[in-house]
Amino acid sequence: MGARQGADPGVVGRKAIQTFKASDTSQTPSLMQLWIDIGASSREEALKVVEVGSAVTIHGEFAALQGNLAVGRAFDNKVGLLIGAEVLRCLSEEGGVHPGVGLYILGTVQEEIGSRGAMTSAFNIAPRTGLAIDMGVAMDYPRARAEDQGKLDLGKGPAITQGANTNPVVFNLLKSVAEKEGLPYQLQAVGSSSPTDARVMQQNRGGVASGVLSVPLRYMHTPSEVVCLDDVQTTIDLVCAYCRQLTPEIDFTPR
Repeated sequence: MGARQGADPGVVGRKAIQTFKASDTSQTPSLMQLWIDIGASSREEALKVVEVGSAVTIHGEFAALQGNLAVGRAFDNKVGLLIGAEVLRCLSEEGGVHPGVGLYILGTVQEEIGSRGAMTSAFNIAPRTGLAIDMGVAMDYPRARAEDQGKLDLGKGPAITQGANTNPVVFNLLKSVAEKEGLPYQLQAVGSSSPTDARVMQQNRGGVASGVLSVPLRYMHTPSEVVCLDDVQTTIDLVCAYCRQLTPEIDFTPR
């Protein structure tokens, strides 16, 4: 984004390939070797259009693919926001949540650099339980190695994560609800701390019974992320079903 209202297009530039040395072809360029060409011929001309610190994003459009798949940028984690909004809409219209249960849907910031939004939000709300709804690395494309990230496929439902930052009661409740409702799901194990907001949410105040749902996503952190819309809908249905099972009396103590 530039200083003017709206977006100013630019091109990521690098020196011409004809000037490459042998070492240039074998190394990934650093940020200092790249620039964004907006057509300005001087610093003064550039500052009329953008400011120091202006945000940059890669241009990419949403498009439908075969097999009810979709491609776009920043599905990680715009899909999580969509799921949260749809959960709120469905539960508002269809009901079924215990009157003694309060429900909060959050879109937290800065998850990639320390889950700062989740940390402050969880402190203010002080929930008993919470779900981190994020994207999982799909490994169902050519030359993918399941042993690198774990087996996760598009079209087979969200992954229910088992790991150090997931509460066993929440984990088992998610599984039982999915089976009861006939919703497809996959299991995913995380051997270390979770890369999601569940990590800090679990440690909030006296502790939060946390769970993680991961929607399979191909080509994560690229402008061409691919998701299956069926998985998105299944995750919405699963979160709604989970929320309807919660009561003030439920005991999240692991046994």
